Amino acid sequence: PLFRSEEAISKIEMTTSEDWDDLKGSSASEVERKAEHISSQIKQKQSTLRSTQDDLKNLTIQVGSKSGQIQQLEYQWKQKQRELEAVEQSIAVLCPDGDFQAAVASLGREIYDKEREFALVSTAADFFQKYHSQLRKRHACPLCERAVGLTDEEQLAAKFLEKIKKAPQMQQKTDQELTRLREKQSKFQAVEPSLKLKSEVSGLKLQIDRLKSEKREQEERVEEMKEIEASVAGIG
Repeated sequence: PLFRSEEAISKIEMTTSEDWDDLKGSSASEVERKAEHISSQIKQKQSTLRSTQDDLKNLTIQVGSKSGQIQQLEYQWKQKQRELEAVEQSIAVLCPDGDFQAAVASLGREIYDKEREFALVSTAADFFQKYHSQLRKRHACPLCERAVGLTDEEQLAAKFLEKIKKAPQMQQKTDQELTRLREKQSKFQAVEPSLKLKSEVSGLKLQIDRLKSEKREQEERVEEMKEIEASVAGIG
């Protein structure tokens, strides 16, 4: 067994043998007084030993509990660390310079500009179609409303038709670019919630370090308690 209290107490009791020898020839009152003193010492040492053993047992349990907590947290930390490494790899692909928030803001501006461009192309196509119709109907410039000759009308109409013809191609190109940018934005949005992993990993590491420090202090206290136990139990 870890603590042999009966043997320890027996050793304590043996320390009183010399005291009993000193009482030979003493009066009854002196014997009684000495007996009470020795009995009190034995009880005090028995109480100290039991208290020390109880404290030592509780500390040993606490150390074991701390070890279990540390092991569990270290397992969680390793898992989170692996997840964080995967996220950081994804971020490195999305923004090689490493500034995630700046890349998100820049991408947002690109999407905004392309959406405006798409809207302008669509609006412009409608205007050129309207201008062409007005030109053919009134034989006048749709912008300044000045009459134009046949040659000028044909040249102006050709320019309007060219713009109208190019509009679908421009819309398609802009739409494709928008699709690409939005897909990239979706990847950023998928990664963004995982950024908190960094703080989670740091938090777990702090918990582990704190528990290890507490465990070391408790282990030192256990050794101190063992020395106290040995000192009390080893008297005589």
